[in-house]
Amino acid sequence: MDSYLKLAYEAGRKFASDNSLFSISNEKPLSQGNKNRVIRGYYNNKPVILKFYTDLLKPNSFKRKSTESLFLRHAAASGVVPELVFESDNFILIEEITGYSLEQKFSQFNLNFNNWLSRTAINIGSAHACLANLLVSQEIFSNFDNLCSYGKTLEQNINDILETSLIICKEVEGFHDLLNTIDYIYKYLGEILNQPRIIYKYDNNLGNTIVNNRGFQRFIDFEECYEGTKAIYLGAVFDCLHQIPWNQPADKLTIRQSLPWEYIKQGYELYTKEPISSSLLEQIIAMAMFNAWFRIKRTWKANLDMSFWSPRFCKRLETYWDMIA
Repeated sequence: MDSYLKLAYEAGRKFASDNSLFSISNEKPLSQGNKNRVIRGYYNNKPVILKFYTDLLKPNSFKRKSTESLFLRHAAASGVVPELVFESDNFILIEEITGYSLEQKFSQFNLNFNNWLSRTAINIGSAHACLANLLVSQEIFSNFDNLCSYGKTLEQNINDILETSLIICKEVEGFHDLLNTIDYIYKYLGEILNQPRIIYKYDNNLGNTIVNNRGFQRFIDFEECYEGTKAIYLGAVFDCLHQIPWNQPADKLTIRQSLPWEYIKQGYELYTKEPISSSLLEQIIAMAMFNAWFRIKRTWKANLDMSFWSPRFCKRLETYWDMIA
């Protein structure tokens, strides 16, 4: 048990001693995140997850707990996120969703998998449409501005990322040929920024989608949510459709798992009762490229080995060009 998990248990035991409605479960803990630790428990006899945030112990923290709890309150009536049960200074309690991640489900492939996946992807598309079309109150926007923007506008934050991306293209080996993706983003950026503002979930990887044998259950992990637009959110979704194993050699990279876009799109359109137009699709792909550059910038800023990461990001970006070829 690492030191952060010990702190999570200490916080849970203290909360249990102060609140008779809560108890810690004896079941095996769930898999742990990079910036949080989670333990199982019960609140008012219902299974819950205690999520303890490790970044709160560090200077200049992103305020992941406040961001997640704010988004869960914002989306509480949607039916596609867990219920926020309780919030403390350094942890939250959320309902435990029965099932497993979509990433785990891909490892259980069988003859009925494709039929299950198409049905589930339609429901996931509708769930994304629900979040993309939530009305955002001024109170929510002002709180998100305080948490996430560091005093900058959406336009300034996007331009900061793109300017850094241009530097990476010029200075980092393996990224020189990706300048055309930044040009493509700029081509559509004006139209995208003219769309109504929403709060969107940045990290939509398959591990953050909970499913069971019946299909989609809930999205989880809202530590990183930002101000954006519909196209920015759907681009972030699109960016996570394809999963590339990080342990493959650079010359043998393949797409391991894919969530079929045609069914995501179908589910989205069923919910909104409006088609995703060809122009909106181009904007979505531009924002998928932007989401990938957001990841590249963070990798570069963290001084990680870019020679390892560049072929993996390039492979991801190739899939977007295939969509508009």
